[in-house]
Amino acid sequence: MYAFRQVVEKVPDARLLLCGVIEDPAYHAAVGDLVEKLGLSGCVSLQGPRTDVAELLFASSVFAMPSRSEGHSIAFLEALASGMPVVASTIRPFSFAADFAGVHLCDPDDTNAYADALVLALSEPRSHRPLGGLTLADTAARYLAVAREVTRPIPRAAPA
Repeated sequence: MYAFRQVVEKVPDARLLLCGVIEDPAYHAAVGDLVEKLGLSGCVSLQGPRTDVAELLFASSVFAMPSRSEGHSIAFLEALASGMPVVASTIRPFSFAADFAGVHLCDPDDTNAYADALVLALSEPRSHRPLGGLTLADTAARYLAVAREVTRPIPRAAPA
């Protein structure tokens, strides 16, 4: 949120939409309190889950994901597929996209660098990105192959 406050100082009409599953209501409330404390309530919308993700991505200028840890992020892949500029963490699950056009990976604890990456991304156009092998269908196929391998019957040795 501190990085976004710096963005608004440089790009006054910038808006931030925070949405997704609310796993920890206390954390969600703390984020709302921080938005108020930083005077950002006029430009930050704190929401929960949304069913119109494709429309949100189409209407947005930048996707930001300052996660400190992630598994396999479908949201990150959706943002990449949309072609919009992406600012995300330097964590390992995002590293494959480091050389993609319009992708900026930086340390979310470096507030100045994160804010600068967001400001830069706001000026960038959408890009075409090679996502072969990274689609939801590709991921599901890999999980299914692993599940089949794990649940495959163990062949019995022939009696001697």
